[in-house]
Amino acid sequence: MYQYLFLLALTRPRSIVAVNGLGRIYSGVMTASDCRQSKDASPMIKPIYAIGDIHGQTEQLERALELITMDGGAEAKVVFVGDYVDRGPDSRGVIDRLMQGQADGCNWICLKGNHDRMFTWFMEDFPREDPHLPVELYYLQERIGGAQTLVSYGVDCGPSDRKSRVHEAARAAVPAQHLAWIDSLPLSHQAGEQFFVHAGIRPGVPLKEQTEHDMLWIRQGFLENTESHPHLIVHGHTAEKCPVHYGNRVDIDCGAGYGRTLVPVVFEGDKAWSLTSEGRIRQRRFCERIVATTPVKVVSRCAWLTRCSFAAPCKQDPLSSAAFSYASRCPYCGRHPRSGLPASFRLNAD
Repeated sequence: MYQYLFLLALTRPRSIVAVNGLGRIYSGVMTASDCRQSKDASPMIKPIYAIGDIHGQTEQLERALELITMDGGAEAKVVFVGDYVDRGPDSRGVIDRLMQGQADGCNWICLKGNHDRMFTWFMEDFPREDPHLPVELYYLQERIGGAQTLVSYGVDCGPSDRKSRVHEAARAAVPAQHLAWIDSLPLSHQAGEQFFVHAGIRPGVPLKEQTEHDMLWIRQGFLENTESHPHLIVHGHTAEKCPVHYGNRVDIDCGAGYGRTLVPVVFEGDKAWSLTSEGRIRQRRFCERIVATTPVKVVSRCAWLTRCSFAAPCKQDPLSSAAFSYASRCPYCGRHPRSGLPASFRLNAD
């Protein structure tokens, strides 16, 4: 009887949306071969999801969370790498959403970003500016986006307003719980093979000895470094057009603060995928993905690339439909692609 029911179940497809033991996403019909494949697969590594810089984009945040729920369920572990405020229209809504999710028991790890710290520093009894900023920039300046954060709390902030008046109004409008929550956020989180941090780390310095300044601000000395780190560094802070895997680090800041799409990323062991409405898109390493916009072909064959045996033609990546301009040197071998190549490259992920 039970054997008959089992065979019947295999011969009658069912509509589902699920992830099997290989990490493949199914949407629609599960067949008998799928059942056998799932049964034969080794136990799935528990995935970890990550979301880059949100910058006041509540709608983008909700979309990213929906994609994560579709892929990993409501109990999925999610790491947010900071920069919840500034530039976007609803910084208050983003903080409310994250605080409520944690209060509801969501398995969410929220890290602190440099913009989050700048916000709380401005809200001190006497507003404090971050000394790392260039002389021409300050928290309420348009490029930093602090004024947009205050507007989300109902505080008018025009260019002719006195900073003292704006500060007084902000102190009355911003809930103390929001500032306390930001102040309590950790700077990093290590899980499995990944080390999550907002900006990055100082190469050569043990992870436990990294400074707050570097973890919130670093670019020089980190972005161009190609040596292996103790863990795969997952960070934001430096905006890309889509998540980019550089071999020793993964940059997941997709430029939501500039109106681009917030793309969540899922990690299983040493593998990474972007999440889209169509499912997972595998994140290949940067050197595997340097391809010309026209014609579509691999344009560089350094030794590192050859070892990765990447020979597939470019497939149009829906996350990077616009050409992405980047440095003309390969970040791994330091060589230039062949002469005559256009300055713009398209990053491909299959």
